[in-house]
Amino acid sequence: MEIRSFEQYHQAYHKSVQDPENFWGAVAKDFLWHKEPESIL
Repeated sequence: MEIRSFEQYHQAYHKSVQDPENFWGAVAKDFLWHKEPESIL
């Protein structure tokens, strides 16, 4: 996830607060894992 404006930051922040499990799960997909996480939160 790349945030390029305050508006994008604002949207991402609200998603992270409203649905943290899905938000952080999507962020985690941007990383290369040796072993993917079994749970998000």
